Amino acid sequence: MHTEPSTHAEIPRAAENKEGGDGRMTLDQGKVGMTYLVEELSLPTKMEKRLQALGMTKGTKIAVLNNKNAGTLIIKVRGTRLAIGKGISSRIQVRS
Repeated sequence: MHTEPSTHAEIPRAAENKEGGDGRMTLDQGKVGMTYLVEELSLPTKMEKRLQALGMTKGTKIAVLNNKNAGTLIIKVRGTRLAIGKGISSRIQVRS
């Protein structure tokens, strides 16, 4: 099979998920300086609704600003900086 050379500029991609090569992973695996798209929130209803009210919905871009050792993740969602714990970030599916 012959493939045409790409005409698109290469952009940095996040590390691929261990499960497969489609770029899906949980947000806690995100790298500082990378941007991801929200795929799914798998949280308790109240928490999910709160994050949605803050603008975190499917397809939203999330920039990882800092990933603290204790598991706290600082992200930027629609211009707002948020700090979320590993328990929450590990239940948010994103893709690069």
